[in-house]
Amino acid sequence: MRKQILLYFSIIIFSTVFGQTIQELEYDLSYYKRGEEYGDKIDKAKKLQELDPFNYSAVQYICRYYDNRDIDSVTIFFDNLIANYPNNSEPYLLRSELLYLEQDNSERDDYNRLKLKYLKAALEVGSLDTIVITKLAKFYYKDFILPLEKEKKWVLS
Repeated sequence: MRKQILLYFSIIIFSTVFGQTIQELEYDLSYYKRGEEYGDKIDKAKKLQELDPFNYSAVQYICRYYDNRDIDSVTIFFDNLIANYPNNSEPYLLRSELLYLEQDNSERDDYNRLKLKYLKAALEVGSLDTIVITKLAKFYYKDFILPLEKEKKWVLS
């Protein structure tokens, strides 16, 4: 019995000493030391993403890393994330949020069309997910209803 307690206790101590928590990894990604360049922490971002596959900080860092180095892997990264979690709406939400890193968005219509496509895909997967519904409602309001409201106020003034 004592050996089991000692074993459990040592596992807990060693796992907290040698392993980094999600909060520690997020903190490490949030700042830069003098002389450090963007991308020096890609291993930490990948480790964080392994611990929490939908961690925004990790996914954003990885996508920025690919984008800054002109590695055309952002699309592949999101395709793999969606394939690994087909019944989860979170990969679609992340893709819609980080779409600006995935492609050259010179035309706003293409950007909006793709963002709407990913939000609708997220809604299909998670039809009861309130975050998906809220983001889709904000998208419709921001890009369709708000310009009409502004135009109507301008004409009436």
